[in-house]
Amino acid sequence: MNPKWEDMRKQLGFPKTDNCTAVCEDSRGRIWVGTANAGVQVFHKGQWKRYDRDMVLGGSHVLALASSSTGLTAVAHEQGVRIYYNASR
Repeated sequence: MNPKWEDMRKQLGFPKTDNCTAVCEDSRGRIWVGTANAGVQVFHKGQWKRYDRDMVLGGSHVLALASSSTGLTAVAHEQGVRIYYNASR
């Protein structure tokens, strides 16, 4: 089997940035990508969803991401830390 690499920046909905700063997978299999200037992008079921300063995040430069088996995902950014709780596990 040949592995295949895919450039996520070409996917519809991913921000126009080359500065990805953090990545993690949550308990539902979603991929979280932190960026240096566009908040967090979450990849699930073939689509990207963005969480940024204007929506809920409070900051746009993501420093670190961490996810737990209980459904919590922590996003550290230049303004502090936000915790996302996925109640629909």
